[in-house]
This record gives sequence, C-alpha cells and structure tokens, in this order.
Amino acid sequence: SIAKSKGHSAVVALLEVNQANKYGWTQLLIACKNGHVDAARLLLDNGAAVDRATNDGRTPLYIACKNGHVDAARLLLDNGAELDRADERDKTPLDLAERYGHDAVVALLKDRISAKFPLHGAAIEGNIDAMKRLLDDGAEIDEVAGDGATPLYKACEHGHVDAARLLLQRGAEMDAGTKDGTTPLVIAERSHHSEVVALLEEHSSRKFPPHAVWSLS
Repeated sequence: SIAKSKGHSAVVALLEVNQANKYGWTQLLIACKNGHVDAARLLLDNGAAVDRATNDGRTPLYIACKNGHVDAARLLLDNGAELDRADERDKTPLDLAERYGHDAVVALLKDRISAKFPLHGAAIEGNIDAMKRLLDDGAEIDEVAGDGATPLYKACEHGHVDAARLLLQRGAEMDAGTKDGTTPLVIAERSHHSEVVALLEEHSSRKFPPHAVWSLS
C-alpha cells in the first residue's frame, strides 16, 4: 500500500487493527465474543476503536455482555466504551445481559450506570428512596442516556410501578421515547408489565381527558 511504501507503519497498524469483514466484524469484536481478554487488551493498546460496531449496531461491549464475558466487558468500560449504546433493535448491553442471565455482567453494568446516570440506575432497581434523594437534590428528571432512554422509560422497562408513579408525580415526560421512538408505554406493553401499563394509561387519561364535542355551527 501507499502507507507501507512510505514507511508509515503506525498508520498501517491502526488501519489493520480496525479492519472489518463485510458484516462489520473487527478483530476486537471477535475477541470480545470469545472472551479473549488479553487479545482485546492488546488490540485496544494498539488503537482498536472501542465502540466500532457491526453493521447492525452491536458494539464490542454489547457482544461481550451478550456472551457473559464480564472481564472483557470491564476492560471495554475501563477503556471508555459507551455504556448504554443500543443496537438497531434498540437493545442495550444491559438488556442482553439480563435476557441471557449473566448476573455478574448485569451487576457490573448496573454499577456503572448508577455511577454515570444515578437516577437511571435507581429507576432500574426501583429504589424509591434513592430516587427521591436524587430528585430532591436536583437530578434532571428527564435526563437522556445514550440510547435516548429517560429514567421513566427504565422504570417502565423493568416493571417498577412505584418508581414510575413517583417520576410521573414529579413531572416526568410520559411520551419521551428512545432514539427509535419507543415510549415508556410501548416498552411496558412489550415487557408485559400490566400494572405499569395501567398506571401510564390512567396518567394519560388524566392529562388528556376526553374533550367535549364542539359544534362548528
């Protein structure tokens, strides 16, 4: 190549470490899929892009979490991986870790979420006391995480009806959706959290009561 012929070995190494196949899989993604932490560390030390995703939006962190590789996930987070970046189906690393029952990964992610987005973390856990303290101390009630989710969205996604009620009482925006437009109501319905669905529908009916029919004549 031109870079090699001019002796730019560092440029070549950086290009090669981030090379991907036609599906967007890089060496780092493959290492994380297999839980090869030493290989992943070597790639990162040599310039691998920590959030370089597959064509369908799966990052190395997403892949590590899906496969239960907690040490690989920790390495990626320590190297600045985006904690809550979702794939094209709006699924985050935490969603996948919970779905596949990777408890150690779930604990790691929740710990990091609580540190970065305290109100989101409390909402995920349904921790009412912590949420009240954070809100009383000025936490932004509709703060948006990387995937576009608000604390209300997270409370609804995880089925915490009391947490959702608190947020609505404090003025949370009920219809604030994620990047793909999924609202708290939609995620509650999709996750079969019937109590949360009923709460949201009741709140909506109070906020937007049926209007009287006005005659135009």
